[in-house]
Amino acid sequence: MHKTISFNKKAFIIILICFEALFISCQEEIKINKIELISKNPVEYVFNTSMDSIYNIIKQLYIPKMWLYDATRGNMVSYEIRELFIQPKNNSDFFLMPMDYICKSKIYQRMNADSLEYMASFYIHLETISEKKTKVSIRTIEPKVKIGKALFRSLPHFVRYDRTLPVEPSTIEEYEILLKIGNLVGEKDMPPLHLPTKK
Repeated sequence: MHKTISFNKKAFIIILICFEALFISCQEEIKINKIELISKNPVEYVFNTSMDSIYNIIKQLYIPKMWLYDATRGNMVSYEIRELFIQPKNNSDFFLMPMDYICKSKIYQRMNADSLEYMASFYIHLETISEKKTKVSIRTIEPKVKIGKALFRSLPHFVRYDRTLPVEPSTIEEYEILLKIGNLVGEKDMPPLHLPTKK
């Protein structure tokens, strides 16, 4: 009887060690490749439009796979964003929140050159420069790429969640938002978007 219990303990310990080794090997860091931009894109721009006009125009902004919120809907965003919204200087600001991965990254790739799925939120701050000029700044929040799936399913829904890796903002998605705003307000002569050079 004692031998059986002892054998079972040893078998359990061996199985546990093998299980941990498998878990660690499957969860080891995945290497990714970052393509550096020759020139970074602007993340802010001064538009030749009044604050009121550009605020009303941004309210119509459509970005695929993202929700747009302003200070009037601060109860629908995170505490950190709500705290930003309630500051008087930010009462004309906006927040873009992703519903899912928003695009394939243009600078983050697997080592085999496959682009990684990218997700981030964006805080849009408006600042009056003069009666007919408004500066719009884009702040990126929690940018990350998808690098795979978790090895095991998790509660409460018993699904394999995505494994993600925090990354630096690219400035590409930020300036794409500014360009969309520029197109809506009819801004002319905005600099072109800088993309990675194809090899």
